[in-house]
Amino acid sequence: MYALLLDQAGYKTSLLTVANRELYEPALESGQIDVVPEYAATFADWLNAKTNGADAAPVGSPDLDATMTALRRLAATRGLTVLDAGRAVDQNAFAVSASYARQHDLKTLSDLGASGLEVRLAAGDECVQRPYCEPGLKKTYGIDITGVDPKGVGTAQAEKAVQSGQDQMVLTTTTDATLTDFGLVLLADDQHHQSARRAERRPDDGRPGLHGSTGGQLAAVGEGRGADLSGGQGAADVRCQWGAVHCGHGCLSGQCRRTGLAR
Repeated sequence: MYALLLDQAGYKTSLLTVANRELYEPALESGQIDVVPEYAATFADWLNAKTNGADAAPVGSPDLDATMTALRRLAATRGLTVLDAGRAVDQNAFAVSASYARQHDLKTLSDLGASGLEVRLAAGDECVQRPYCEPGLKKTYGIDITGVDPKGVGTAQAEKAVQSGQDQMVLTTTTDATLTDFGLVLLADDQHHQSARRAERRPDDGRPGLHGSTGGQLAAVGEGRGADLSGGQGAADVRCQWGAVHCGHGCLSGQCRRTGLAR
């Protein structure tokens, strides 16, 4: 979506798929990547651990303002600019098969922890060290994670592994619209372990820089780099174009019409 907005503003964009933060954050610092979508609390805690050590107390929390303050301070020391938090919220979420939930009377992550069940988790391989993933599930909920099956976050492969019973739970996101296709249900984060994971963007301050009205996912940019990412009249058209590519939407006179959901 943001690449389309940049293109409309006259900039040349290219998209690079990078597996994880351990790879793309150094590339952002060095200038190999100009813009990265990020999550406030996760990125803040990751930079905090990188700066102050793995045992540093977390700075991410459900308090978005406090999280953003900490994130900006940590990012600035690395020559990065953190954009304003967008309205979009896309948190980590954990799902099990509906049959597994019924069998063990599971509605929340606390229920799963209290059950004493051994759980193999389908997730990204970095889950073993991320505080909002395996360590947090163990510490906050007492869930017995016996291993992480590195199939990615919310991928079809990961969700199929839980559907088949190969794994018991999958790491996905709260915007995952495919769960019912695989017979999966979310377990509620009843202890509110997932913190302020809003996507971030830069404010529209009238100066050249990254800004927009789509409430999307721009987070950190290399110092001194930026472009005019204006939203306004063109934002709806861009959302529609993005939907046509990713969600099976079609565009008609600047309005989106649903034509089916593409996987």
